[in-house]
Amino acid sequence: MTIALYLRLSEADGDLGVDHKDESNSIENQRLLLYSYIQNRDDLAGEIKEYVDDGYSGTNFNRPAFMRMNEDAKKGLIQTILVKDLSRLGRDYIITGDYVEQIFPILGIHFIAVNNRYDSKKNGSGSMSFDMAVSNLINTFYSRDLSKKLRSSNAVRWKKGISTSGQATFGYRKDPENKGKFVINPEAADIVQKIFGLACQGMNTREICDALNEEGMPTPHTYHKSKGKYSHAEPVTPEAERLWTTKKVGSIIKKYEYTGAMIMGRKRSQIVGAKTGKLQEADKWTVVEDMNPALVSKEDFARAQLAIQKRTASRNTKEKEVCSAR
Repeated sequence: MTIALYLRLSEADGDLGVDHKDESNSIENQRLLLYSYIQNRDDLAGEIKEYVDDGYSGTNFNRPAFMRMNEDAKKGLIQTILVKDLSRLGRDYIITGDYVEQIFPILGIHFIAVNNRYDSKKNGSGSMSFDMAVSNLINTFYSRDLSKKLRSSNAVRWKKGISTSGQATFGYRKDPENKGKFVINPEAADIVQKIFGLACQGMNTREICDALNEEGMPTPHTYHKSKGKYSHAEPVTPEAERLWTTKKVGSIIKKYEYTGAMIMGRKRSQIVGAKTGKLQEADKWTVVEDMNPALVSKEDFARAQLAIQKRTASRNTKEKEVCSAR
């Protein structure tokens, strides 16, 4: 028998231990609790496999380890799943209930939530008890309240010019001495400045692409990979074909952050911890000027935008003239 231990810690729990905060949800304490529980159960014997999602919200069920555990369960590779409590499995009342009462039973999974004293083999009906259902519902309300508080807290930080982004814009790196601020990354910054320089010379995005590729200038992904970082991964594109494209060049030229501004709130997630969000209108963004070292002056930024717009308008006019002539 293979026993799966599912361990989860959200980003909101990232400051556990600070100012005497409760550390009971830390990954290590979850692990110790579950191993201790197994040792005291004679019927739980076999290989133990851990699935850990560190930094993922319980309202987001598209977590890497969670999905991998589900796939292994479907393949019959695990027979028992243990969690510290129901909130570690998830904080959405409906979806969590579906897993406990329907999905796991269909897959023949023996599910145990230790602190909730829930054991699917000992619960005759196969459904959650009233107390556990209430606990599940409370988890949902807690997550919604946390989401509101986190957004409010972020809004305060943004107005002070403090970034809450998980990574720095290409051309910068996080300031190790000033949390929420960026410092210049010289190698990457040279690439960004070259792109703006070519744009100011009147080149369009296609011409800039050709120039960069001819020089063998690394794309953000290639650069980060050379440094052992994979935040800009392009897994579906062969390594030899990871070249500059008009889209990549255009995305850099449009980033006002390169003037030193801090911009947050471009996207808003519907649930706390979600990795994707809905793009917001520009008037809802938080923009604080001169928060970081500028890679490009505001004048050159405006000049680059104007140059690209003129070349695009000129190309569109010529295409219309050709169509009319036909």
